[in-house]
Amino acid sequence: MPLMMKKKEGVIIIGLQKEMIVVLEAVKNVYIKYGQEPVITSGLEGTHTFTSKHPFGYGLDFRTRYFKNKERPLVAGEIAKRLGLRYFVLLERNHLHIHFKI
Repeated sequence: MPLMMKKKEGVIIIGLQKEMIVVLEAVKNVYIKYGQEPVITSGLEGTHTFTSKHPFGYGLDFRTRYFKNKERPLVAGEIAKRLGLRYFVLLERNHLHIHFKI
């Protein structure tokens, strides 16, 4: 059964690398545990930093605004633990950034 997840309008995930499939599953499971529906806010589109993995299909951002302030680091930490050391998880001011360390 395919993974169903919402994405913000304009988000491009066509070209996402296979290493990011595990990210989608981990985010979905942790968000559901905390009673929230995951929303991808950035994929391959947009302007990113020079070192960004987004344009190459190795980076994704997820909405976090509906989590309580004390939940946000718990959610990020649990996702990071599930993904392991090959993935970088960063809780930013208004979203959760995850990329595969290539």
